[in-house]
Formats: sequence, structure tokens, C-alpha cells
Amino acid sequence: DFDEAGRLDADPEKLRRVVINLVGNALDALASKADAVDPRVDVAAGQNLAATEVWIRVRDNGPGIPSDKLEAIFAPFHTTKDAGTGLGLAVSRKVVEAHGGTVRAESTVGQGTTISVSFPASDVTRA
Repeated sequence: DFDEAGRLDADPEKLRRVVINLVGNALDALASKADAVDPRVDVAAGQNLAATEVWIRVRDNGPGIPSDKLEAIFAPFHTTKDAGTGLGLAVSRKVVEAHGGTVRAESTVGQGTTISVSFPASDVTRA
């Protein structure tokens, strides 16, 4: 789902890797929920009404993350996967922050997780 297109000055390859990591994590979460009915990963992007921020949101309806463990998902080497390194979200957060952005995670156990990323929009008058 893509809303109004915003403009962003960023390294497209690094941002592509962030999005791939977020979608991959959502798919992994769904794979870990064997009884998933109608598994979904929703990806949305757009800009805020003031056109000052560009955002990306990845939402799944997987098992969710307990609130007391939510911030730990961004810590280096934290993983719940058998073959995971625990670096994906830590590196993704660093990339987003290096571009002046923020990452936020929200989750409800049994309902899924949403990762929201926002960046300052480019000043199109400079372009």
C-alpha cells in the first residue's frame, strides 16, 4: 500500500536492505506460527500530511513479541531464530538513524508486530 510519494535523500541500496530485512523478519515470524490462519505481511509507505516525513511500515499477523522483550529485538546478537545472527534489526536501526530517521516496534502477542520507520523528507525546493 503506497500513499502519497515523498522525497528522501538516502542511499537506496542501504534502504532496500532495511526493507528486505523487515519483510524477511515478518515472513520468518509467520513461518514460526504453525497455526497461522490467513498469514499476512502488509507493507505500506508514504509521507505525513505536512510532507516533513517519509515513512515505511511492515506489519505481520504472526505470533507477536511480549512487551517486555520488544526493545531487545534491536540489540546486536539478539535472535530467536535457530540460524539467525541477531544483527539484522540492529544494523537496520543504525542505517535508519544514519539517515536521520527513527525505527519503532509495536507488537501484541497472538496478533502480530508492526515495525515503523520514518525519515525526514527532502526539501524538494533544493532539488
